[in-house]
Amino acid sequence: MRRLINGVLALALIVPLTGCADAEAAPNVRAAGVIERGYADGVLHGAASVVVPGAPAVRRSVGRATEPDGVPITHNTRFRLASLTKVLTRVALARLAQEGRVDLDASLAAHRPGFSAPWAHDVTLRQLLTFRAGLPRERSGGADPIECGVRYDGDGRALAFLDTLVDDGPETTPGDRVSYSNIGYMHLGGVIEHVCGANIEDALRTLIFTPAGMRDTGIFGADTLDGSTHANGHQRSPGGGYTLAPQLPASVRYTAGGFYSTPADLERLSLALLDGTLLDDSHRDEVLSGFGEDDERAFRVAGLLPGFANAWSVSLDPPAAVIILNNAVPGSPRPIVDLLDAAAAEFVSPVQEAHAARGRPQMKREGWTRVATPDEIPDHPVKAAALEYVRVLALNDHAQLYRAVLALHGETEDGLDDEDRERYFNFSAWELRMSETYGPFELAAWRLSPGNRLDLYLEGPDLRAVHYGFTPSETKPGRASGKAFGTYGFTPTPEEMPEGLERR
Repeated sequence: MRRLINGVLALALIVPLTGCADAEAAPNVRAAGVIERGYADGVLHGAASVVVPGAPAVRRSVGRATEPDGVPITHNTRFRLASLTKVLTRVALARLAQEGRVDLDASLAAHRPGFSAPWAHDVTLRQLLTFRAGLPRERSGGADPIECGVRYDGDGRALAFLDTLVDDGPETTPGDRVSYSNIGYMHLGGVIEHVCGANIEDALRTLIFTPAGMRDTGIFGADTLDGSTHANGHQRSPGGGYTLAPQLPASVRYTAGGFYSTPADLERLSLALLDGTLLDDSHRDEVLSGFGEDDERAFRVAGLLPGFANAWSVSLDPPAAVIILNNAVPGSPRPIVDLLDAAAAEFVSPVQEAHAARGRPQMKREGWTRVATPDEIPDHPVKAAALEYVRVLALNDHAQLYRAVLALHGETEDGLDDEDRERYFNFSAWELRMSETYGPFELAAWRLSPGNRLDLYLEGPDLRAVHYGFTPSETKPGRASGKAFGTYGFTPTPEEMPEGLERR
């Protein structure tokens, strides 16, 4: 990617950064070299830190010019955290559990007496923390995640609003599988408010911010974007370059994604987690083992809001943290997460090695059923078309795959205009290159996802795999209205992704 040319440079170096990850250098310096390359390539644009207990932090920041004055980014600049907020929520619940004020294995109803939903008796706090409660990703009532957020009363509390969300119950049996849910984390915020008897910002200040020495983190004020103390977010414009992202409210994302913080405060929180300031060993493991992972010694979380793409990892073995707060999104956020992984891997952590080696989903926990033949997959409206598409993909014949793509969506060449024909043609060509480069892939498992989507999991060589999600069309029986796609063990080049491809 091209280097940004209209940025304002502001270096905050405590340990010198290097452009190359020298194998003889300390792990934190090697990790900083990875981050430096991310800035040089124009992938990163904000602030980043590499933190190791007992050693000076390695910092890098470069702020995009903010209209009209071009205020530089520093490590005391406030960024919208997006889903990094969930770490704060996890730490707060773990603190309450350590103090004996909540039982993580008790039901949501036990800690939210004002919430009358019958399903709240079947969902535990631990299931909500680890995305195993089966709740939908967002609450009903709107497609826009911002519109699906919470509403506060005059005291800054969300409890009265959360009490109304009785209809957004589990879509799958609680405990059966991992299913990412923002609404689940909002309900955890309600638990914190109820137990602490305070609004969420005051509760977290007592539980986390003050003991960790965090000086500038909160939720009320997250909606301010002034380009000075609060970073403006930027997004790639269609004509090239960057423009200011929509200044949508963030605080409505509440304990799922509504807080702001500074890089310096996240450094302080990372160290407080690593040195035992906040939590004993068992409750610290509760924090590190979440986000749908099996490991109990590390977490990695990413967060995305208009103009912001963030990533954060903390590992106990060895103790280290990498923090990236990015306020200019160069398109896909995936390269930012990849840089985080590459920087964290410089610490040669057994946990990180396990993440890299796994490269495949946890089959039973994520709801997959292994199959030896397609006949073992139950009847489904789009089963036949999906299986035909997968069969043709393995033939490595572009003409046949192009026809299979059209058939999957119930289209014919004669029924499409020139633009759509070209889109389907280019799409099938890209998938064929992906299969030839990383495959071949063979059908290995299936599952049903919300919306009656049929997911197929295909395994390839060297721990590489893909999965497809086929959503049945409501107007074309036996055909798909959409196709989701995800990879394991490899990452297709973002610039080569066909327009309109939905990544999962």
